[in-house]
Amino acid sequence: MDSWLHISLSLVFFAVSFGTLVVYRFLFGERIQIAQRIDQVVGSPVPVRELELSVPLYQRAIRPALAGIARLLVRFIPAAREAELQKKIMAAGSPGNLNAREWMVLKYLVAVGIGFLFWTFADVVGKSLSQAVFLTAAGIPLGWFGPELFINSRIKQRKNQVEKALPDALDLLTVSVEAGLGFDGALMKVAEKPKGF
Repeated sequence: MDSWLHISLSLVFFAVSFGTLVVYRFLFGERIQIAQRIDQVVGSPVPVRELELSVPLYQRAIRPALAGIARLLVRFIPAAREAELQKKIMAAGSPGNLNAREWMVLKYLVAVGIGFLFWTFADVVGKSLSQAVFLTAAGIPLGWFGPELFINSRIKQRKNQVEKALPDALDLLTVSVEAGLGFDGALMKVAEKPKGF
């Protein structure tokens, strides 16, 4: 008798569960299929936090910090010096995608950083105060002109790349024009080629 009660309760439980599942599929089945199809076509949505973390640290933190400091220091940067530096940055191929103000901030930070590094080195080695001041005074200009030297080396490197690629680009341009392409089409053909082809 007791076993029949357990069996009938089990059958009722399974019947109710199955009935609930059927009703659920009947009411929401179409929505579930649409949601699955959207996931297949569009892909599951990526959380905003995950998107933010996929961006490199340089883009998330360092670049905005440089831009913020640049806004504060803009009144101390002469406009002529900024324009001259912007031309150099363009000639160097915009390394790091930084503008002139951000490069100026970088120069200030590197100068202070190297000065502090030299001061700390003098302190660790046990140099006298005058020697520590001399080392710091030598480190600040070194840090100031370091980014400038980097930009100049990039300009020289870029000029060399252009000089090496120019004959091939002119040859391709000539061949494209002779093959019947218009001048603008030939330029597009040259632009499609990888750098330094």
